[in-house]
Amino acid sequence: MKDIRLQPTSSEKLALVSKIRDEFWSSNPPKLPEGWRGLCDNVKCEHYWEGIEETNLFWGKDWSALKRDDFKKCSRVFSWLPDESLAYFLGGYMVLSIQEEPYDYGFTELFHLFDPREERRKRAKQTWAMNRAKVAPLSTNQRTIVAEYLRFLEATGYAEDTSFLQGFMLGDIRE
Repeated sequence: MKDIRLQPTSSEKLALVSKIRDEFWSSNPPKLPEGWRGLCDNVKCEHYWEGIEETNLFWGKDWSALKRDDFKKCSRVFSWLPDESLAYFLGGYMVLSIQEEPYDYGFTELFHLFDPREERRKRAKQTWAMNRAKVAPLSTNQRTIVAEYLRFLEATGYAEDTSFLQGFMLGDIRE
């Protein structure tokens, strides 16, 4: 039997975009944090330069200035953004990705949570902590909208199972 999915209507898409804008947008795009470029000088970590480079395309940009290619070039941007900037750019990506067809299904690569239920005890605890830290900057309303966005993607043909990510965002999956 063929899997029949009901495609979201244009009014459902517009309603989702409106919710994302209401919860994630700000009239003041995040600016380059003070001392951000000098972070490598003060921290003994050879990979911090990657975070600085990955985020350079985004600072001070309004959503209208963001491009899909920006997110493709910076595949780990959501891992590197400071907590106070995460929601703004995450919302910008969600709107941009469903603005026009074909939709961009890169969200789960850009904002990835690992499912710790299959891991051994110590590694599972580390993974739970990492996941909680990653979503901590998002409000309950923002997490709910992320789950709604993922359901929208699935309804438009996204093949990857997002149930773990949706459940984690909604607080249905706990350690």
